[in-house]
Amino acid sequence: TAKLASHCFQSGTRHFVGLGSSAEYGAPKEACNASSTPCHPLDLYGEQKLKAYEYVKNAAEIYGGRHSWARVFQPYGKNQDPSRLIPTAARNFASGGFFQVDQPEVVLDWISSRDVASAISFTINAELPPLLDIGTSIGTSVGEVLSKVANLLGQKAEYSPDSLQELRLKPAFRLVVSQNSPLLANGWKPDDDLQSGLTWALLE
Repeated sequence: TAKLASHCFQSGTRHFVGLGSSAEYGAPKEACNASSTPCHPLDLYGEQKLKAYEYVKNAAEIYGGRHSWARVFQPYGKNQDPSRLIPTAARNFASGGFFQVDQPEVVLDWISSRDVASAISFTINAELPPLLDIGTSIGTSVGEVLSKVANLLGQKAEYSPDSLQELRLKPAFRLVVSQNSPLLANGWKPDDDLQSGLTWALLE
C-alpha cells in the first residue's frame, strides 16, 4: 500500500483513495467517528491497516496529493469470499444444515458492497476530510443477521440456550459508525437497509 501510494503520487495522481477497516478502532466505547474516535486495534490486521493509513498520509504530505482513507465496517454482497460469515451461513441454511457461531451477541454495522461503492464515489466527488467511515450507523447483532439470512432462504435460525442467554443478557461488543461521522454528516446515505441488501446479495 505504501509503495502504491508513493508511485501514484509521483505519477501525478490527484486523489488517492485507500480502503481501511473498522478493525483499526479496536473496541471503542462509543459509536465510531473518524474525526474523533481514537484507534486501538486489537489484532495484527487492524494494526497493519492503521500503519497503511499512516504511510498513505505521509506520502500525500511529501508529494502534495490529496488522500482519503475510508474505514469500511462490515461489508457483504454478491460474490463475497465464500469463507465469510454470511456466505457460509447461507450455504448451511440452504442445505438444512446446522450452523454454529461463537458470539451471536456481537453488534456490527453491516453495509452492502454496492453502498460501499456509492460511498467511495461520493468521496471522490465531494470535499471531505481525509479520514472517513463507511457504514450505515445502524448496529445489528450477528444473531439477528443470521436469522434474517435463514428467513430469506425459507429456514429458521435456532439457538442453543447458551446462545440465547448471550443474545439477551451479555453486554454486546459494538462496532458501529456514528451518525456524526464525516461521510454521513456531509450528506451521503446508504440505499440499502439490511433486509434489501441481503435480498440483493443472496437472491437476486
